[in-house]
Amino acid sequence: MTTKAGDVLRTRAADPSEAGIRAVLSRNLPDAAPAERIAWLYGENPCGPALVWVAEREGSGEPVATSAAHRRAFRIDGKEALALNLSDFAIDAGYRTLGPALGLLRATLAAVAERGFAMSYDVPSESMLALYRRLGYVELGRMERHVRPLSLAPALGRRVGGMARLLAPPLDWLLRARDAFTAVPRGVRVEPLEGAFGAEFDALEAREASRHRVRGVRSAAYLDWRYRRHTMWKHGVLCARRGGDLVGFAVWREAGDVLGIAELVDGQDLGVARALVKALASLGRKRGAAALSAETLAGSPSAARFRDLGFVKRGDGPGPVVYVPPGSPVGPELLDARHWWFLGGDRDI
Repeated sequence: MTTKAGDVLRTRAADPSEAGIRAVLSRNLPDAAPAERIAWLYGENPCGPALVWVAEREGSGEPVATSAAHRRAFRIDGKEALALNLSDFAIDAGYRTLGPALGLLRATLAAVAERGFAMSYDVPSESMLALYRRLGYVELGRMERHVRPLSLAPALGRRVGGMARLLAPPLDWLLRARDAFTAVPRGVRVEPLEGAFGAEFDALEAREASRHRVRGVRSAAYLDWRYRRHTMWKHGVLCARRGGDLVGFAVWREAGDVLGIAELVDGQDLGVARALVKALASLGRKRGAAALSAETLAGSPSAARFRDLGFVKRGDGPGPVVYVPPGSPVGPELLDARHWWFLGGDRDI
């Protein structure tokens, strides 16, 4: 393709270790460029290595754009299949025209069909939505931010200034009482995970296999890679056990004064979910958090679960866009948010 700058660009598959990939990321997405992140994300994924493409100038071979797709195991109607989670889409400023972007995205579409992946998906920026629609991606719905307040002092401080010192304590007392009196099942104990994710998580995943028609696999190997070994963010894990058996867990990380929930697995037992949220609320207060927060796909069972847990919607943003190969027998399921269990932990890494 020829750009407005007059350069002829060629799109090709690339080895994830190529230095040019990091160079493009450093110029455009510096947070994505550290070598340890590239090694972890592109090479250590238990589902397999990343697929990477570059657009480069013909003749010089200088890369000016790159994109990546990361393998992710899903269960679709109870059967395991591989999908591609797209990320690290970066184009140098002088080449941000339609041609290079379409060339990179068309390469991912070809990979889905040619390599037998069930689908590819991304949670893009608002500006990328039109590009995805042009190539046949379907937007499942918006990503909603759901919040459960732990303290009203910060919000009141922004609204009424010094008066918050008088107004906040009784209101915060009510919030603490709400959490303290939350009923949880007898015999369920919640405690932090110490060390790596073990075989008990695989056993729980086997029981979860048919809970939802479309759901990313939460195997011990995947969870350990995705959260314990993450190179950018530190995560914590709370485990719910009954009689010594793992019956649910939550993965969280701090973001400012919010405790964000990346994963919630509860075996479709609302009581187990309440026990985990109650423990998260207690942990959040100890760490000075003003709220618990979770991102969920609008219209999905995950969004309904957080509403049942007393979370309220506080805004939304672009949601997942999905490409399914033509003729896929599971296309209708994959293109309907009502079948998906999808949280913040499922989005771009």
